[in-house]
Amino acid sequence: MNIDLNHQRHWLRAFPDRSVQNLDALIAEGSYSGTPGWAGVKATHTGDYLDCEATGQPLTVNGLDFRKLENDVYVENWVFVDMIHLFRQFGVDLFARLRQASRE
Repeated sequence: MNIDLNHQRHWLRAFPDRSVQNLDALIAEGSYSGTPGWAGVKATHTGDYLDCEATGQPLTVNGLDFRKLENDVYVENWVFVDMIHLFRQFGVDLFARLRQASRE
Protein backbone atom coordinates (compact mmCIF):
# COMPACT_ATOMS: atom_id res chain seq x y z
CA MET A 1 0.00 0.00 0.00
CA ASN A 2 1.37 3.41 -1.00
CA ILE A 3 0.45 5.99 1.63
CA ASP A 4 1.04 9.64 0.79
CA LEU A 5 2.23 11.44 3.94
CA ASN A 6 2.83 14.78 2.23
CA HIS A 7 -0.11 16.29 4.08
CA GLN A 8 1.73 15.53 7.35
CA ARG A 9 5.16 16.83 6.34
CA HIS A 10 4.89 20.19 8.13
CA TRP A 11 3.33 18.61 11.24
CA LEU A 12 6.11 16.01 11.45
CA ARG A 13 8.83 18.66 11.09
CA ALA A 14 7.26 21.08 13.57
CA PHE A 15 6.66 18.48 16.29
CA PRO A 16 9.23 15.68 15.86
CA ASP A 17 9.02 14.55 19.50
CA ARG A 18 5.22 14.34 19.56
CA SER A 19 3.63 11.62 21.66
CA VAL A 20 0.01 10.55 21.88
CA GLN A 21 -1.28 10.57 25.43
CA ASN A 22 -3.56 8.03 27.04
CA LEU A 23 -6.95 8.47 25.49
CA ASP A 24 -9.53 8.02 28.22
CA ALA A 25 -12.54 7.44 26.02
CA LEU A 26 -13.47 5.48 22.94
CA ILE A 27 -16.62 6.25 20.99
CA ALA A 28 -17.69 3.43 18.68
CA GLU A 29 -20.68 2.30 16.68
CA GLY A 30 -20.66 -0.09 13.76
CA SER A 31 -17.74 0.67 11.45
CA TYR A 32 -16.97 4.02 13.10
CA SER A 33 -14.82 4.80 16.11
CA GLY A 34 -13.45 7.95 17.64
CA THR A 35 -11.26 9.16 20.45
CA PRO A 36 -11.19 12.58 22.11
CA GLY A 37 -7.88 13.85 23.38
CA TRP A 38 -7.53 16.69 25.92
CA ALA A 39 -4.50 16.80 25.69
CA GLY A 40 -4.26 14.11 23.05
CA VAL A 41 -0.72 14.97 21.96
CA LYS A 42 2.23 16.48 23.79
CA ALA A 43 5.12 17.88 21.77
CA THR A 44 7.78 20.57 21.52
CA HIS A 45 7.31 23.24 18.84
CA THR A 46 10.73 22.92 17.19
CA GLY A 47 9.85 23.69 13.57
CA ASP A 48 7.80 26.32 11.75
CA TYR A 49 4.12 25.46 11.43
CA LEU A 50 1.37 27.33 9.57
CA ASP A 51 3.45 30.53 9.31
CA CYS A 52 4.38 30.43 13.00
CA GLU A 53 8.07 30.27 13.79
CA ALA A 54 9.21 27.55 16.17
CA THR A 55 8.92 28.64 19.79
CA GLY A 56 10.94 25.78 21.28
CA GLN A 57 8.18 25.50 23.89
CA PRO A 58 6.32 22.37 24.98
CA LEU A 59 2.66 22.33 24.02
CA THR A 60 -0.44 20.18 23.99
CA VAL A 61 -2.82 19.47 21.13
CA ASN A 62 -6.51 18.96 21.83
CA GLY A 63 -8.77 17.27 19.35
CA LEU A 64 -10.98 14.47 18.15
CA ASP A 65 -9.95 11.60 15.91
CA PHE A 66 -12.58 9.59 14.03
CA ARG A 67 -11.99 6.51 11.88
CA LYS A 68 -13.98 4.25 9.56
CA LEU A 69 -13.15 0.54 9.37
CA GLU A 70 -13.91 -1.66 6.37
CA ASN A 71 -12.74 -5.27 6.09
CA ASP A 72 -10.36 -4.82 9.05
CA VAL A 73 -8.67 -1.82 7.37
CA TYR A 74 -9.09 1.82 8.32
CA VAL A 75 -10.26 3.47 5.12
CA GLU A 76 -11.03 6.96 6.43
CA ASN A 77 -9.64 9.13 9.22
CA TRP A 78 -10.86 12.57 10.24
CA VAL A 79 -8.90 14.61 12.75
CA PHE A 80 -10.31 17.78 14.26
CA VAL A 81 -7.71 19.93 16.03
CA ASP A 82 -8.51 22.80 18.41
CA MET A 83 -6.57 25.38 16.39
CA ILE A 84 -7.55 28.24 18.72
CA HIS A 85 -5.79 26.47 21.61
CA LEU A 86 -2.81 25.44 19.46
CA PHE A 87 -2.18 28.95 18.11
CA ARG A 88 -2.59 30.47 21.58
CA GLN A 89 0.43 28.37 22.59
CA PHE A 90 2.37 29.90 19.67
CA GLY A 91 1.56 33.32 21.12
CA VAL A 92 -1.00 34.03 18.39
CA ASP A 93 -4.55 35.15 19.17
CA LEU A 94 -6.62 34.06 16.17
CA PHE A 95 -9.66 36.00 17.37
CA ALA A 96 -7.62 39.23 17.52
CA ARG A 97 -6.41 38.54 13.98
CA LEU A 98 -10.00 38.05 12.85
CA ARG A 99 -11.12 41.30 14.49
CA GLN A 100 -8.22 43.15 12.85
CA ALA A 101 -8.94 41.66 9.44
CA SER A 102 -12.60 42.63 9.70
CA ARG A 103 -11.55 46.27 10.25
CA GLU A 104 -9.39 46.36 7.13
